[in-house]
Amino acid sequence: MVALVALLLLPLLAYVWNHMEWIRVGYEMEQLKREKVVQAEMGDRLRIEKASLSSLARVEREARERLGLIPSEGAVVQLEQAARASVAKAAAPAPAQDDLQRSAPEALR
Repeated sequence: MVALVALLLLPLLAYVWNHMEWIRVGYEMEQLKREKVVQAEMGDRLRIEKASLSSLARVEREARERLGLIPSEGAVVQLEQAARASVAKAAAPAPAQDDLQRSAPEALR
């Protein structure tokens, strides 16, 4: 008798469980859709903010107001001798690994 009741209730329990799972997944999908909309709106706001922060007019205004910089009026910048040497050294290509290995024995002599 118990086996017969269990046999009859088993499909009903499987149907109820399946239906409840379907409802739960539906709620989860709705929540994810709402979250997707919120994230898309946030992305749009961030793109707009990035564009406004990186605009040339804003950068110039910040340079003038916060940093006290003024636009150049054709001024010429001249480097001192020591600065020229360090710039030239930084611009020179680095020696290749073979050149370093070849010059190492010569340096020991």
